[in-house]
Amino acid sequence: MSEKSRVNMRAIGRSIWNFLGSVRVFFWLVVALALLSLSGAFILQDGPPWAYTTLYGEGGAGFIFALGLNDLFHTFSFIALEAWAALALCVCAVNRFRTLGGRRSEDGPGFTAQRTLNLPGEPRQYLPGIGGRLKRARWRVKNFDGGALYADQGRWAWWASPTLHLGLVLFLAAGLVKLVSGQSTYLVLFEGQTQLLPPRFGEPLAAELEVTATGFDTVVDPNSSRVLTYYTELSVDGPGGRETPRIEVNEPYTRVGVTFYQSFVDELEPALLLIGDRGDIASYARSRATYDGARLVIESLELRLTPLEGEEAAQGTGFVTLDLSDEPSPCPGTPWSVAVRGYYPNHLLEPETGADANANPEANPAVRLDVYLGDEPVAEGALVYRLHPEYLDPKLAAAGVRVELGSVRWSHRQEPTLPGGVLALRLFPGEPSEGLEGAWFSLPDGNPALLEVAPPRGLKLTTPEGELILPAPVTADGGNIFDLGVGLAVGYLNADAEPITGLEVKRDPGLFLFWAAAVLVVLGGCLVFAVPWRRLWLRVEDRTLALKTRRLPESDLRKLLNPEGGGPL
Repeated sequence: MSEKSRVNMRAIGRSIWNFLGSVRVFFWLVVALALLSLSGAFILQDGPPWAYTTLYGEGGAGFIFALGLNDLFHTFSFIALEAWAALALCVCAVNRFRTLGGRRSEDGPGFTAQRTLNLPGEPRQYLPGIGGRLKRARWRVKNFDGGALYADQGRWAWWASPTLHLGLVLFLAAGLVKLVSGQSTYLVLFEGQTQLLPPRFGEPLAAELEVTATGFDTVVDPNSSRVLTYYTELSVDGPGGRETPRIEVNEPYTRVGVTFYQSFVDELEPALLLIGDRGDIASYARSRATYDGARLVIESLELRLTPLEGEEAAQGTGFVTLDLSDEPSPCPGTPWSVAVRGYYPNHLLEPETGADANANPEANPAVRLDVYLGDEPVAEGALVYRLHPEYLDPKLAAAGVRVELGSVRWSHRQEPTLPGGVLALRLFPGEPSEGLEGAWFSLPDGNPALLEVAPPRGLKLTTPEGELILPAPVTADGGNIFDLGVGLAVGYLNADAEPITGLEVKRDPGLFLFWAAAVLVVLGGCLVFAVPWRRLWLRVEDRTLALKTRRLPESDLRKLLNPEGGGPL
């Protein structure tokens, strides 16, 4: 390699080194990391996909998934920024040590001049005047024999670089501590049901916490119907007694080093876990099967019958409440009467509507009824939807009448009572594909247990004695009931969907390091940009004045060397 090539390579290497060691570059790296970390604090991390749609809407969820903000701290961009910041820290540290090692010689008369000035008369006469002006401006001045001067202002800002270095070290240490010993999980709580924190949280006091959601809801703007926030009212039992906090989005609750964040609300189907005597569980399963298979009896409903011709309601055909049975009941003020065949809490749309049955995930109640004109049936088995009043059953169309459904009240057989010796727990066993693990709870003997999905085998119950697979719900003949030990048996039933609240629970032992790092970085950045360390070297050489400056603006230098405001230096 030629000498010119070696010089060029050294110049390129020096440029790269200076770029990596730039305090400004380092500062903006830290700002970028801080902003990304702040985004990760306000955006749900590693949650189930449907939770993002619930929290941020379809457009917001798509944007979050496109940028990887749902798992921000494991994205390539965040890791690359951290690696770049760590490399910049090393380069800055090397530069700082080199600067400290050469400070004594650089502060003396042997500095390398940046430029020289040809001055009329004797140059030495300028040094006392410049020194006096510097002292009056509160500069620290040091004179050397042989006609040299060194002055600086804001020397204590020298601590900016060590402060920034220490801040980043603490920031990286906080990330390392969180990676090694931090814990995070989600609690899916049905109202009134108690759960435990996973034992892997490690802290003995945290493992003793029992968490119950006593109430939760969504706060909606009455004017725009926009979701404002979610909140959960908790009852937390543990060391020191019971606390009843209320948490909202961005208003967490902390206890024994564990922080609870409001994450989402939704509706899920729990598993009704039954623990107790085998005979009592089988008896309850039989009663439940009979109850679920019983026919719903409509007590009353609101409806309005409208003739299709002219689409105008006939006299007296507003919404009326009818007490109904299997026999036709007349609609007051009209020639029609109605008999109800059945009620469906969540019915899919009929194929002839051409609508997507999955487009509306809400419960879609429907009533199937017969319409009579006098004693003659004109529409038998017609289906009417409450959420889709625009749908007109062909039977009703042929009869020339439209039926609109209002509120419905129906009765059922009395729900079976749980036997006194059976413990029933409504638990969501988790769904690995949605990022949710199983539910921890307390057995009757006080030991912790875990219920989780074990596809395709059913549910898996993990107790201190081992693992037990529950392949299917308990049947009416007493099947799928398994011995749990100590005279207890266990089985489960599928329960109807209920509202749930989702809480993100974190234990981050490095959080104090993170906040200390943030304080140091902000303080160091203010020192770097708000209070610069200005330095000036002057040396008399024959009839010239050699000088060197650091962070001293040209206008200030002119005032110091030429207070009369004369021509250029």
